[in-house]
Amino acid sequence: MKHYEIKNVSPFNTVYYVDCFFLALFTAIKAFNGSIFSYISNDYFAYNLEETHDGLSLIIQNNHVRPFSELEQYNGILTESKFEYYDNIVDILKEALLNQKLIIIPVDGFYYKHPYHDLFYLKHHHYQSMLIYGFDSERNVFLTVEANGLESDSERCFYKHEISFQDIKKCHEGVVNYVQGGLPTIRLISKVKPEIKINDDPHLYKNTMINNLLANREMIFNGLKSIHTLADNIEQFDMSETACFTNKVASASNLFKFKNILGEKSRYIPEMVEIYKAWAVMRDLTYRDQLRGGVRDKKKYYSKLCRIYEMENKLYKSLFDSLDSISANNKEGNDVQRIWGKFM
Repeated sequence: MKHYEIKNVSPFNTVYYVDCFFLALFTAIKAFNGSIFSYISNDYFAYNLEETHDGLSLIIQNNHVRPFSELEQYNGILTESKFEYYDNIVDILKEALLNQKLIIIPVDGFYYKHPYHDLFYLKHHHYQSMLIYGFDSERNVFLTVEANGLESDSERCFYKHEISFQDIKKCHEGVVNYVQGGLPTIRLISKVKPEIKINDDPHLYKNTMINNLLANREMIFNGLKSIHTLADNIEQFDMSETACFTNKVASASNLFKFKNILGEKSRYIPEMVEIYKAWAVMRDLTYRDQLRGGVRDKKKYYSKLCRIYEMENKLYKSLFDSLDSISANNKEGNDVQRIWGKFM
């Protein structure tokens, strides 16, 4: 067959959720009539202090509660993960597509000239994921959906494009040789139970999200202490532009989660918007310092970190106090919907 593509593939680009892998995964889930909110309600975000070569950095990590295998079963989806190098990678991918399997494949940015930027091309080995949904053998290309971090705030964050057979071979080999790190080299995603059609109304996943947050309250608050620790040791501040960009994206993802599952009128949304803006400022500051050759005045970040801590602590303290009250009233048999209206 010269040309083939799996239908109903539309890029998930409502928000740059966590990273390029999740953009690809959510695109596949939606194409197979699954629920992205079954995944989003299953995660929580927590800060983590990391040691770098020259000091300390702070990363907002995305953590998952239930294993993905359970979520796949719920959605009637199967993911086959491969970890090997395939000399016949083009044939492997074509066969998978013809069997109605969408493909999430990592590529090595060193060998792939991105249409919107050349941040990694022939400069750095970099693991980035894309979704493959078709091929054209006359033009020797795969049809892809790809991420563009430079436009993470727009619908261009994930868009349809294509990659040549030759480039996919080089990028696949580069991943195996330089940046795999134990991660799959290919993920094949298929709908194994077509009869399962999941309601993706985000409000249906409210209780799941709440229970997961409550179960991981300690992890979240311990993470917040990391912000204070870095501020108190500001001379060891060593946050890169990349780290701040990751945190900006994570805060935008958390905002998307709360806004959709709890509702746009949730009392927590304004605070989360300000947290996102604060990380956007941090990203801009570190980018400027990077252009100047490094951070010269680390103390300017002290007040920024303290402010982020204050906002995050206020947000989660208010949230968990409300959830505790809801839980207590629920046990007493009170009107849960009325209580939700009061706190949210």
